[in-house]
Amino acid sequence: MSTLACPARVTPDHARQYREQGWFLLERAVPEEHVAMLREECALSIEHMNRRIDGKDPTVCELNHRDRRYFIPYRSRERAAMRDYIFSPLLADVCRATVGGEACLSLEQFVVKGGGGGMKFGWHQDAGYIKHDNPDFVTVLCALDDLTETNGTLFVLPYDRAGTRTKTDHKVEAGSNDWIGYFGDDPGIPMIAPAGSLIVFSCYTFHRSGPNFSPDLRRLYLTQYATEPIRRPNGEIKSMGDVFLKGGEVVTRA
Repeated sequence: MSTLACPARVTPDHARQYREQGWFLLERAVPEEHVAMLREECALSIEHMNRRIDGKDPTVCELNHRDRRYFIPYRSRERAAMRDYIFSPLLADVCRATVGGEACLSLEQFVVKGGGGGMKFGWHQDAGYIKHDNPDFVTVLCALDDLTETNGTLFVLPYDRAGTRTKTDHKVEAGSNDWIGYFGDDPGIPMIAPAGSLIVFSCYTFHRSGPNFSPDLRRLYLTQYATEPIRRPNGEIKSMGDVFLKGGEVVTRA
């Protein structure tokens, strides 16, 4: 467990911005020991995914492109140390300020862009990747590297600029397999932040990212927390469903 105090905390202003605009940025919030641990786990996860890609594993998500872009989920099922971050007091505070006192983990994954032109990711809502009704959920991205426009940081589109705060129809983009839901010309707000920062946004907030033109990886670690487990149409839990908060109190700990 972490023994370091977090240098930044969620405030009522962050909660208000989330309600009104669908996002907020919390700079230098994650303890250094958690950032270092997640970087190590990310390197192991990329090796794991490359073996699956090279072996033509048919279960590998089509959004993965070797050395260019990775979405690597569920590694905490095998790597228990990651739970120190996933179920930390900081993430409990984020959940209380966004989805409220009832929260469960619905997804965790590494999101990585390769250096030297690592792929962009088009405008979408995270809810747009769920093709049936879903409970509200929040996405929390932990920056494992300093984020810049050069290395492919995220851009977010506040509710008022997107013109919606509900789920819209998305279409598949040929070549990337990205689902795209916004087709306007607003470039969005770039998330320029140091490593250890959190980008927090609603499942209905449009966001995108540019290519990584730097020579190095751009690494993020994503966790999503929903008001209740996200289920498939047949009632089965879609991905993960660990209860984190109940009545505002922590139920699951690392």
